Amino acid sequence: MNSTGLIFGIMAAMAKEEYSYADLHYLTGPFRISENSLRTGLSRLAGRDYVQIRRDGRNAFYSFGERGREVYRNTGMSLNPPHWKGWNGSWWGLLFSLPVNSSRERYYLKKKLAYYRFAIRFPGFWIRPKNMQEKIELAFRHNLDSAQIELIEFSFSHDLRQELVCSLWNIEAISGEFVTIMKSVAQKMAILQTMSPEEVFAEKMVTGDQMMNLLSKDPLLPRRFLPENWPGKGLRKMFNEWDLETTRLSEPFWQKIVY
Repeated sequence: MNSTGLIFGIMAAMAKEEYSYADLHYLTGPFRISENSLRTGLSRLAGRDYVQIRRDGRNAFYSFGERGREVYRNTGMSLNPPHWKGWNGSWWGLLFSLPVNSSRERYYLKKKLAYYRFAIRFPGFWIRPKNMQEKIELAFRHNLDSAQIELIEFSFSHDLRQELVCSLWNIEAISGEFVTIMKSVAQKMAILQTMSPEEVFAEKMVTGDQMMNLLSKDPLLPRRFLPENWPGKGLRKMFNEWDLETTRLSEPFWQKIVY
């Protein structure tokens, strides 16, 4: 977890509308981040519109920028998956054919497709079951300005086999990662009571970040495509329990900043 990721994670976890520099300096204290690293991290986040800066005289205050709010919303989707009841079998398909000299554009498009849990069906053709809750059209609106990129809605002439869908989204490997971290978190939960509030806060951020990174891999597919023992729901439940318990035990450390 690098300094920029830690700063952003703390801002998201504490859910405060705006943070002073002193707030963030205090909250990053358990991680021994230097003032130079903190300022550099905030500058990088601001430069990429993850955070925005408001100045009041010599004091700076930080809140989420547009891109930061988008990431925050996507994180919420990992914990509150879309409802698939009554799904009519329609799919999103994103097709692209970019010139050879557009490697940078291609890289970021593929990264965004993976971020929104599309899977590659064929070269230049990525798919995802359609669910209006996910607002895919809005997420890709700027990409569609390109004549080489097209978003379509379609239906397969036949139902995709569960085995194929699991292969496309790498379900078996992800399931194994979920089970491994759940065992690790269960062990950590058992010793939280022996730790100081500051130590619990540090553990809350590091382990919480590990769980969220894995939950971002959850393809959030209709139930029909998932194996019977899919642990996604169990990991979300464990994250919520972890977050509640570590928030409670670390409160003496962070309460003066948030309240």
